Amino acid sequence: MRLASAAARLAAAAIAAATAVAAAAAPYELADAKLSIATLDGGSVRLSRSFTSTSAPELGAQTLAADELLRLVFSVRDVHGEPATPAQASVLLHDAQGRTQSMPVGLKRGRASWSLRPERLANLDQHVSLTLLLASSDDTYAPLRLSLATDLQLPTAPAVALSQRERNEETQSFRPLPPRHHTFGPTSTESMPRKTVSLAFAAIVVAVPWLLLIALSSQLLPSLNMRSPGISTLGLLGSLLFLELLAGVYWWHLTLFQLLPWLAVGGASAAFFGRSALGEMRAARLGVK
Repeated sequence: MRLASAAARLAAAAIAAATAVAAAAAPYELADAKLSIATLDGGSVRLSRSFTSTSAPELGAQTLAADELLRLVFSVRDVHGEPATPAQASVLLHDAQGRTQSMPVGLKRGRASWSLRPERLANLDQHVSLTLLLASSDDTYAPLRLSLATDLQLPTAPAVALSQRERNEETQSFRPLPPRHHTFGPTSTESMPRKTVSLAFAAIVVAVPWLLLIALSSQLLPSLNMRSPGISTLGLLGSLLFLELLAGVYWWHLTLFQLLPWLAVGGASAAFFGRSALGEMRAARLGVK
């Protein structure tokens, strides 16, 4: 009897202690909690659900597109409404194959913000479920386990593999331009005629005046007064021949600044001897000695 009485007293004490611990461990309270599906830039929100620590968000079966993300925001409060910071805050993701992935949730002064992009879940199946976990390092608060989504469908693997730049290229035609290379035009030697054609035209230009002179020589010779030319006439002819030769030399290897002094000498001599030769011809025509 005494042993039974002692055992009953110990069981009662254990039950009382467990009740006291459970009563001392206050639950976490969630305020301003919201789970939403929005575009990556946040410009458009497709779905938004509010929830508390006792009522899960009614998200249902949802498909997360490649250009969307799942965003979770909430505030943690104690029973007195003051901000509380759990020692552990994470979102647990698991698929039908039993594989799980835990992602930490950042907390700052009791305010939490978390987002999920599809490419971060490459090691899980296409259908996943999400669970929010909050726990403290001691028995001050009771741990919280809340289901956020039971059937979240991720995009297919090719869509997940696309980066933001690749998506912009597909949707907004942001593509790199082809490289620009400078193309030089054809050189003057490529556009010039062949040497045989050039030589043929040069021969025609040189031969036509001489042929014309030979053809008219029978009519010109009787009217010419053949006499020995004077010094001025010879000087004029020499000056003109010098200018012709100077033009050929300039064409082959002289520069403009090398040509100008010789051109000045040849021009001055041609002008001097030409004036004297014209004076001699005028005197001979008028019969003046």
